[in-house]
Amino acid sequence: MDITLTSVAEPFTERAFVAGDPTVTGALHQRLAFAPFLRQILVVTSDGRVLYNTAPGIAEQIDLESLFNGHTAELRPLTIGASHPGRYVGAENSGVQRFIPLSRWVRDSGGKRLGLVIATVNPLYFDNIFEAIDLGPEAKLRLWLFDGRFLAGAEPLDDLAAAALTQHLRESEFGTYLDDGPEAGVVSYRTTLNWPVVVSVRIPLESALAQWRHELLIVGLPVVSMVLLVLIMTGLLVRNLLQRARHEEALRLSDRVLAGISNGVTIVDATAPDNPLVYANPAFERITGYALEEVRGRNLRFLHHRTPDQTGLDEIRRALTDGSAATAVLCNERADGKLFWNELTVSAVRDAAGHITHYVGVQRDITERKEANERLR
Repeated sequence: MDITLTSVAEPFTERAFVAGDPTVTGALHQRLAFAPFLRQILVVTSDGRVLYNTAPGIAEQIDLESLFNGHTAELRPLTIGASHPGRYVGAENSGVQRFIPLSRWVRDSGGKRLGLVIATVNPLYFDNIFEAIDLGPEAKLRLWLFDGRFLAGAEPLDDLAAAALTQHLRESEFGTYLDDGPEAGVVSYRTTLNWPVVVSVRIPLESALAQWRHELLIVGLPVVSMVLLVLIMTGLLVRNLLQRARHEEALRLSDRVLAGISNGVTIVDATAPDNPLVYANPAFERITGYALEEVRGRNLRFLHHRTPDQTGLDEIRRALTDGSAATAVLCNERADGKLFWNELTVSAVRDAAGHITHYVGVQRDITERKEANERLR
């Protein structure tokens, strides 16, 4: 989802951030075609005026504060709002369907905020993932914002479940506790690494303790000790299965999205010496002529080894040093030796502690545009 929003926001400049461009409208619908987990994509100004909307005729102005609390002060590139009633942003509330809003700032080359790209996520997408994980009929999987607001999964009976989770999140980003509210049970939770969302699983207390009590009455302490050990091992197994299922699904989605993007996307490891390349999508291979297996583990400076003194490289190096986002136009070399003009955008990926782990680069081949401008000049 974050990559989809980034690919929409990246082409805009201060001069191009206006309504009415049919090319932009077509590009937005193309992004939706490769993102079945999204219902709608909008491009709006900082005050909520709608420039583009894949669900046309719904609203010309939206209230950003109602979608994202304190969105102007949000430090994360990706902002996640709480679940809202309705099918689309700006439509009348249906009372049945819901959506989760996500947004990413659109900035010009100087870092100035021009507006936002907003997408609505179907909560049923997460529900389907949870239903595919067989934990038994009484287990309840839920997705929350880090501040305790419910997003998707089995809806809680009241606000006490959110209050209990929020209290434990203040102490640790993952853990297990007994919830003595209306849904008394054993709750385990974990915060994701890169985004402020929390996954929790709850098992009723009576279900967890029924077998334990029965064996305790019949056999005694030795069996009780064995049952406790089984419960602990089951909890560890459930946690590992949840982590593996979430990671595998996220990787499959990322591969499908990145494979459908027309711009080149590269990911380099910021924790390894010389920032080696660890991933490149098919568009990068098509633009540069290099296969991923040829260049994996190398620094991307091989693309401009014949032109190492370009002005735009200073901006990219600054971004790699201080972790800021940057865009520059570079003269690069393809695998066959031909030169091409590359509009490169670099942004950092941080872990939960704020440390930079990777850099994501988006490449656009603008050779035809540069040559056309030169002919006009």
